[in-house]
Amino acid sequence: MNPKFKEAGRYDPEEIFSGDFPVVSEKVQANVTVVLKRGAFLVSVGGADYVRVTQAAVTGGAVPDAVLAHDVSDLGVQEVLVYRTGQYAQEGLDLGDLTVTPDLKAELRRFSIYLG
Repeated sequence: MNPKFKEAGRYDPEEIFSGDFPVVSEKVQANVTVVLKRGAFLVSVGGADYVRVTQAAVTGGAVPDAVLAHDVSDLGVQEVLVYRTGQYAQEGLDLGDLTVTPDLKAELRRFSIYLG
């Protein structure tokens, strides 16, 4: 490094997005039962509150239809911001116990959610 330059800080971008597909965001009610990180998949339960998607839910037929836009540390029912569409880097998402399969990717595409 040139001795005239000094390190002023470090920038580590969040690698959640992987393309320029339009992102639509929306505020929704979520029932948060565990601390959630940005990039967690959520699903609406019976058309009501959103919850984190688990592998068991996907195996049972649930399809994630939203990506959490920010970390959530408070538990309980609350308003959160989600992304409804977009192109995401799979490594940047908080998948929890969810296994991403070709079938799940195909289901996500119905909601204009693309994984790269």
